[in-house]
Amino acid sequence: MPKDHLRRRALHWQNAQFDHRQGFQPVRRKEHNMATVIGSVNKLINQTSTQILENHIPQKMADMVNTVVNTGFQIVEDVLKITQDLTKASDSNQGDS
Repeated sequence: MPKDHLRRRALHWQNAQFDHRQGFQPVRRKEHNMATVIGSVNKLINQTSTQILENHIPQKMADMVNTVVNTGFQIVEDVLKITQDLTKASDSNQGDS
């Protein structure tokens, strides 16, 4: 077989656009522009941020964190009051002996 024929035969399996009647045709692929991808990402980011703002997620998270912190400090304050009451009773008992 001539070398050219072997080359075409080998390329036939690599190129889906090969046609025996027309020879090799340029491969036409659907191009995805970077702008299309970036546009899709921008749209997704915009929709996500819109939903987050419409549902007041930042304020709800701030309220949740604030509640946790306030509850923690309230517990500390209650423990300190109990400790204060216990040590006060203990001091009055030692003075009487």
